[in-house]
Amino acid sequence: MNARLAPLALVACGRIDFFDLPDARDAAVVPDASCGHTFCDDFERSDLVGPWDSMRTNNGALAITNGQLVATETTTMPTTAQVNLSKLVGMANSHVHFEADYVFDTGGDGEIDLVQLHWLTRPASCTAYGFFLVRDRQTNSVALQETYTACGGTGNITSTFPGIVSTGPSGMHHVTIDVTLGTTTTARVDTMIDAVPLSRTAMPYNVPASQISLDVGLDNVQINATTWSVRWDNVIVDLQ
Repeated sequence: MNARLAPLALVACGRIDFFDLPDARDAAVVPDASCGHTFCDDFERSDLVGPWDSMRTNNGALAITNGQLVATETTTMPTTAQVNLSKLVGMANSHVHFEADYVFDTGGDGEIDLVQLHWLTRPASCTAYGFFLVRDRQTNSVALQETYTACGGTGNITSTFPGIVSTGPSGMHHVTIDVTLGTTTTARVDTMIDAVPLSRTAMPYNVPASQISLDVGLDNVQINATTWSVRWDNVIVDLQ
């Protein structure tokens, strides 16, 4: 995989198109033995979709440039944008690990879903469930959103990363998201950007075993007066 990228010159409620999820599949997802992970992509290729299942380029574009995925959106409020790659990664029974490098090239405001980890099997009564890395418009920060829809009770939880640049140009950052499945007493989510950690040990709902789908790029861009461009590299997912 590439070395880390060189520095380059969302609302919890009301997010758009949240329920546009891939259907669960009966066929098993085979781990990517070529890299030793359940799924990985270093974008060293010419084919844009490559190992991913699909892409969306609504009001924007995707490209592979210099071994990096470049997601660019071309619209501002009130028009929204969805520019991302999607993958049904496989079945998680006990743990989900995600990591990647990202750079904000351009952009200064609004709400962006950068990473979406969706649970296709959800807690009882929930119509959507997952863990999202976002550029949050309410706090103007990068944040982890634990996203619960129609579950009752707490709903969405936003935890912000102090000191992480949330506008472009940002330089390179490395993000990891680790979700331990289980009950409200055993489940947890641990997230880190560079050396800045976030962890939560009290979950409002059980985190069930499930097929996991992944979106990476610039998803659900909204309430923005400036356009955004983000680069991605070294995407890794491990499921246990």
